Amino acid sequence: MTPGSRARAHRGARNRQTRSSVPSWHGRRTAAPASFMRCFADMAVVEVRIDVARSPEEVFEFVADRYFENVRRWDRDLVEVTPLGDGVMGLGARAVEVRREPLPRRGKR
Repeated sequence: MTPGSRARAHRGARNRQTRSSVPSWHGRRTAAPASFMRCFADMAVVEVRIDVARSPEEVFEFVADRYFENVRRWDRDLVEVTPLGDGVMGLGARAVEVRREPLPRRGKR
């Protein structure tokens, strides 16, 4: 292998790494690199506000205290939810979800 071909092979390996669909920092417990986060700087911000004619206590009871009972009312893609444990929503609560996912549309050829 000549010095020039060794350099080309190294560049090719480096390019293959950067084209990976999984970032090199994936799976680590560190923050994403600043270069990765900059690509999100120009994204639109969307805010949604829903006024509910109920007291905060009633809303909290409906959304949090009876979460597993009511979640399918606002999450239409959720077919079934089975809580693991005592069935109370809270820090560390776990559940098994069965979801309906839309099939990707085929593009025009």
